[in-house]
Amino acid sequence: MAKVLNCFYHMIISVFTFIIVVDCVVICDLEKDCRQYLCIPPEFPRCIGGICRCK
Repeated sequence: MAKVLNCFYHMIISVFTFIIVVDCVVICDLEKDCRQYLCIPPEFPRCIGGICRCK
């Protein structure tokens, strides 16, 4: 029973960590602030409204 609960807690922590990493917002002033923001090709990171987004 303890192993099941431990596995369940580990899954919850992993899911929340993934959600936090995926939903992070990168604030920018210039296009060069978004260089490390990852986009799926053929999109490129752009600074739109002060937030890095893929376009």
